[in-house]
Amino acid sequence: MPLRLIHAESDGLPGLIVDRYAGTLVVQFLSAGPEFWRATIADILLEETGLVSMYERSDVDVRELEGLPSRTAPCAAPIRIHPSPFTNTI
Repeated sequence: MPLRLIHAESDGLPGLIVDRYAGTLVVQFLSAGPEFWRATIADILLEETGLVSMYERSDVDVRELEGLPSRTAPCAAPIRIHPSPFTNTI
């Protein structure tokens, strides 16, 4: 069953939408603010949910108004293996 975890302005996080489908998070970074913090947000979401799969679906026209490209792909997020951080596409 799908679950909306973050609904942008309604949750005090303008431009960010996060849904959970089974074991995968689907995120939309709709404005420059969340886009700037993209890697940090992805890392926190995966850490807090305990999930390892995240897909970005930032392919809406509103991104063009802020000069952001459309993006639809699996997210790259840091995977921490003690003591060094490694980046992998998940």
